[in-house]
Amino acid sequence: MPTYEYLCGECGPFAAFKPIAEYKEPEPCPGCSVSAPRVIMTAPAVRGAAKSSGGDGDAKPAWLNGMKRHPGGCACC
Repeated sequence: MPTYEYLCGECGPFAAFKPIAEYKEPEPCPGCSVSAPRVIMTAPAVRGAAKSSGGDGDAKPAWLNGMKRHPGGCACC
């Protein structure tokens, strides 16, 4: 279940787990129970490798040199 962010006018921002089908619905604030609208306050996390600009100053992780996947035990693969 995804986490959505909400903004209460009285208490400030908070996050809540909700089913995707209910993403448009407001959520009651855990502090004051007032209905709070959903907001997007942080950038979503994107999986995958970032594209390089091709400059000489591009730093790459050691595992990326010659490997197509992260080393064993990596939590993202």
